[in-house]
Amino acid sequence: GTVLNLRDEIDLEAWLVTKQLAFETTEGNVWDVGMAGVRAGVPPQIKLVDRGVPITLHRSPTTRMHPPDERETNEFLRLFETVAERFRPDVVIGYGGSRIARGVFARARGRGMCTVFTLHNFAYTHLDAFTDVDEVLVPSRFAAEHYRRTLGLACTALPNLVDFERARAERHEPKYVTFVTPSAEKGVFPFARIADELGRRRPEIPLLVVEGRGTEATLASCGLDLRTHGNVFLMAHTPDPRKFWRVSRLCLMPSLWRENQPLVAIEAMVNGVPVIGSDRGGIPETLGAAGMALPLPDRLTPTTRTLPEAAEVEPWVSTILRLWDDRDAYAEQRRLALAEAERWRPEVLEPRYIQVFEGVRAGRPTVKAEGPASGAQAAETSSEGPPSLRACHSSQE
Repeated sequence: GTVLNLRDEIDLEAWLVTKQLAFETTEGNVWDVGMAGVRAGVPPQIKLVDRGVPITLHRSPTTRMHPPDERETNEFLRLFETVAERFRPDVVIGYGGSRIARGVFARARGRGMCTVFTLHNFAYTHLDAFTDVDEVLVPSRFAAEHYRRTLGLACTALPNLVDFERARAERHEPKYVTFVTPSAEKGVFPFARIADELGRRRPEIPLLVVEGRGTEATLASCGLDLRTHGNVFLMAHTPDPRKFWRVSRLCLMPSLWRENQPLVAIEAMVNGVPVIGSDRGGIPETLGAAGMALPLPDRLTPTTRTLPEAAEVEPWVSTILRLWDDRDAYAEQRRLALAEAERWRPEVLEPRYIQVFEGVRAGRPTVKAEGPASGAQAAETSSEGPPSLRACHSSQE
């Protein structure tokens, strides 16, 4: 559907033009009334090709996120049936527990197609969404164990592919401790305390906050005036992560929710940026032998709005200072980060994808891939300008 993760309604055609994508629009004739009564016609749609992949988009009534009503659901499923009949895929991949998602899986299975559910979060509490699913893929062993324990659902751990070229900066000018997306679940409250403590002790160490779902206003709402020390800078949200990895010396991930396969951590390692992250969810699994996974108080959750005490973030502050001051320690962590990043290369993971999907297509049980082995585990078994920055200031100014 033509739904974007944006708050405001947008002109979709104009948006596609900004992406330099050629497209065709079909208004469709969704319902025909004749001697046979009401019958489905061609739903409104947009067709385009992106990097060689043909895409058919059902034209949703709004570009805002919304629950689809009965008409939208029926239109979408009719369009799916039309495409499936023409294309006749071996495997249909999807996700979600909505009526649309479940309808797609049911119709695909009814046509003899294999169905694969790509499960990227921990929101599912019952098995209804998986009724017509042949295989469930999760990005991490942590997620596979979670669903085995909570739902008795067997999942295959198959990490998401990462586009190295999209994430890797061509040149580096490392000077910031970088925190991406200052939202509550990503740990904006622990970050605020860490930033304040660093500002008191080492104000010359600059911290870069990259806005995303969380913004400058989110940071200001934490209750600490981070303007005092002059050590916090902001970068507006950007679709190009190379802009901030180019200037990052350390990556800070004080996440409070159960991370699955944190892309920020992988992108940092691809750029040789050591990661200091929380020990929650799949962060330790993702870091492997690189980086440091540190604890945060259990009372801090994605829904709390509480600052930790200075003593509770002391291990974080001490680790930052050690890597900032000790060149040898920093060089070793940078080496480990680059080494661990190698296991996420597409050419390493693609053979696993082939193995899993060939197994699904043939009706064979898939090999339960356990995620890319870390360096330690593997040893056991075998020209941009400077970014636009602004000094941190309160949202009231």
